[in-house]
Order: sequence, then C-alpha cells, then structure tokens
Amino acid sequence: MNCSSRPRPVQKCPPELSISLQDDLAYCIPQLLREPYPEWVGEYLDVVLLTSGRKLATNAAELYGWAILLIDPGLTPFYFRLTLDPAQDALHTYDLFVGDTGSGRLGIARPFGTAHLIETRPAPVEQISWKYRVSRKPQ
Repeated sequence: MNCSSRPRPVQKCPPELSISLQDDLAYCIPQLLREPYPEWVGEYLDVVLLTSGRKLATNAAELYGWAILLIDPGLTPFYFRLTLDPAQDALHTYDLFVGDTGSGRLGIARPFGTAHLIETRPAPVEQISWKYRVSRKPQ
C-alpha cells in the first residue's frame, strides 16, 4: 500500500451517502468487540452516526462519530481507523475505540438528554479515555 499521499481534510459525512456504511458499522462494531470483551455478547448498536470521515489512502479511512446502544440504551462515541483488503473484501487492519465514561451495564452510555451532541464531533480522539479498544495489525 502506498501511504505517501497526504490525508484529506476531515469532512462531515453526508447522511444520504453514508446510510449503508452506518448500517454496516452498527453490525460490525459489536462483532469486533465481542471476542476480547465478553460483556459485549448480547449488546447491539441501534444506530451509528458518522460525524466525520477521512480517506487516508485508496483502501484506508478514519471514521468518527456516535453510536446508540440498543440493550444498554444511551449514546457513546466511537473511532474506527481501518484498512480494507479488496482481494478478500474484508478488513485488513484496524483500530477501533468505543465508549468513554458513562452509565449502564457497559459503563459507557450517556443519557439521551445529550442527544444534541449528535450534531457535533466528539472530543479529539486523544482526549477521550476510551473504555473499549481493539486492534488488528498486519502479521
């Protein structure tokens, strides 16, 4: 992979163009968290709302936004940096961070009274004390 190209600026994801991606993320994120974190078994995301996305390379992106938890109702931030393997139509590498201090069974749910946050980007990635982190690096 050629990583020499400069990353593009962060842009707000247009909702009409990202609905399928958001649905895929709502399914994928809990799946990736279940193996290292057994407390995610039986937890689902109702909705994933992208607030920003950035293309890093031809097959790499950085996605940032909010997720609405289904079983443990509430709002929580997420960050997903990923590289796709087009030959296998699968994730190649990723860093996934989900949740900061909150309430509920997982300890990451923010009350829906903070729903106004959906229109804003969560705090900078490095300023959030992420509760759940999972990565896959090349072997």
